[in-house]
Amino acid sequence: MNVKERCIQTSDEFVSLYLDAMANSVRKSPLENRGSDTLCLLTKWYQEEPAFQQYLELFLERTFLRHYNAYARTKPADKDAILWIGENNADYGLLVTPRFNESLQDWENDKSEIRRLNADYFTVGHVLKSGLVVPGKDKQFNFANIEEYLKFFEDVLVRNAGSRHQDAVAQRYVRFVRESTAPLSVPLLIPELRYLGREKKHKYRLDFCVIDPYSLIKIGFELSPWSTHGQLRGTNKKTVTAVNDEARQNFEYEIKKCESYFEDYGIHVSVFTDDDLKNPDGVFRKIEKYLRPERRATQLRLHSRDRLMNLDVLAEVS
Repeated sequence: MNVKERCIQTSDEFVSLYLDAMANSVRKSPLENRGSDTLCLLTKWYQEEPAFQQYLELFLERTFLRHYNAYARTKPADKDAILWIGENNADYGLLVTPRFNESLQDWENDKSEIRRLNADYFTVGHVLKSGLVVPGKDKQFNFANIEEYLKFFEDVLVRNAGSRHQDAVAQRYVRFVRESTAPLSVPLLIPELRYLGREKKHKYRLDFCVIDPYSLIKIGFELSPWSTHGQLRGTNKKTVTAVNDEARQNFEYEIKKCESYFEDYGIHVSVFTDDDLKNPDGVFRKIEKYLRPERRATQLRLHSRDRLMNLDVLAEVS
């Protein structure tokens, strides 16, 4: 059934996949073994006994509902389940279920556990479960609580970039998480996302990225002041042609950067220029809407059912 990677939305789909997988297994079983094969016996019962057919389907439906969050959540593809962030020699890995592979001397995801992560993907709760890893070393930064992570985020991850505009956004994000009624569910504001991952000679870094924990849709944010992204120096010693050529190269670099993140990682990049950056509160308001993702309606219904089932109808309304 490939439940490790497949997103299964309903109990009907779960039961259907199980029955199809059981039928395929029976077909592959040699004829001489089918008399003693367990799945063949179950299939015969299913075909001949209505009570067993009802029992099996109810059993599967209950299994699906009991593990709904694991089965129904959209799971990141292998290449999206490892993110590398930060400057050279100050880079870290954000994995979903990290484990250190001794033979490779490097980090990888435990794929069998990805769907069981007891937190929404790429949220504050996620990083508290997984920590951040050091590339090529069996070393991990773990955070005991939200405050520890926020300090690391602001004073290490963002501060190393040396941008006052990024610092301003980080300060507002920290305040947003602290004031949230559900801080563990707030999506991570991922800084300095490296385009080439572990490669030392990194082509691009994206200032910030947010990943919707339910749809896994990614949105990037590039803070692009003219002083560092466009301004030319020493123009009095250059011809007009040389100045225009240099300006064109700078412009093309910025466009190629946004295109590359979209084409290779599906990240749409929103660019903030000088006029935007004059108002850091306004910049963060545009980012903030992506920090309030909505759960799918099917998830909401199950959560509502849980709340109703746990309601003490004899207790006074508080």
